[in-house]
Amino acid sequence: MDIREFFRQTEGSYEEAMGRFGSEALALRFIKKFPGDPSFEELKTALKGGQLDKAFEAAHALKGVCANLAFSKLWEAASRITEILRPGECKPEETGRVFREVEEDYIKVIHAIEHL
Repeated sequence: MDIREFFRQTEGSYEEAMGRFGSEALALRFIKKFPGDPSFEELKTALKGGQLDKAFEAAHALKGVCANLAFSKLWEAASRITEILRPGECKPEETGRVFREVEEDYIKVIHAIEHL
């Protein structure tokens, strides 16, 4: 799979990535590091443990990484869960449903990276 197809399959933004990185080679270098980012696992673990403050921090970090890599669809899901977990505005009853969206999009991205 080439990088354009990667962004099509993951509903990301090839144009945004190229604007940020300037070349496919540099974008690929950073995209391939994404599976090593701990944010998703930290979010999952914190939610399972009921640690909503830690979950917020992990969701916020995941959101930032996704923004930097132009993973638009995953960024949107990470943004939603970040807002649901925001201290002072936390809506824990919504976290399960939104986390499933994050997880689905995350798995799609990881799977696509494996085929780059």
